[in-house]
Amino acid sequence: MIGDNVERDRERERERARERARERGRVTGRERKRKRERARKKYLGRILDPKLTMHLATTEAIRRAAHGQSVTQTVSYSLRYD
Repeated sequence: MIGDNVERDRERERERARERARERGRVTGRERKRKRERARKKYLGRILDPKLTMHLATTEAIRRAAHGQSVTQTVSYSLRYD
């Protein structure tokens, strides 16, 4: 019984602290976590995280574009001079 009151008081104090932080314009840890979770988006079946860099993906895209361009140039040259 006494433990319940202590726990309830602690929870009330935490809630008051959250309210004071909101009034001051501060963001609490829970709200930060919710924002991070919301920041992740699902796109074409993949979960995108804004904190991850896209270096590997862009490198692969550039490599494939260069390969496609070289194939196109090869076919163009072949059609022109064959």
